[in-house]
Amino acid sequence: MRQLNTGKLYTLPGRVRPLYAAPSGEGYRLYDYRLGSTVPPRFIVRADGRLLDWHGGETPWTVDDLLEVRGSSPH
Repeated sequence: MRQLNTGKLYTLPGRVRPLYAAPSGEGYRLYDYRLGSTVPPRFIVRADGRLLDWHGGETPWTVDDLLEVRGSSPH
């Protein structure tokens, strides 16, 4: 599985709202940059790299679909 950097922002193809990754077990939780971790994560990255929506439903994306937002940091 591709390792995400907790100091970087990411987007998904066709989406503009940036996400940041927080390690969670063997995967990650992807939080909306503007709302932070005070709300449920937008996506969960499973250990196998598949992304689940915040309800736990399958999405068509994997961790490899995440695009790094250049020059941005959540901190």
